[in-house]
Amino acid sequence: MDRDVLQRHLAQAQAHIETGYKNIARQREVIVHMEREGQDTASARHTLTQFEELQALHIADRERILRELQG
Repeated sequence: MDRDVLQRHLAQAQAHIETGYKNIARQREVIVHMEREGQDTASARHTLTQFEELQALHIADRERILRELQG
């Protein structure tokens, strides 16, 4: 793959990771708030798990791109 394309993909992956960290932090805040209010957090925890799984995929994608750029 062209190096310029890889660099653009790397920038996109990094942006996704940064957004992911924000989403995860916000979802954790939602869960804490819900717990304080005595609300059921099952759905919010499920969403957090999905955010964390997606984040792992974004990180793996970034690492793959970095390996391609180094090779």
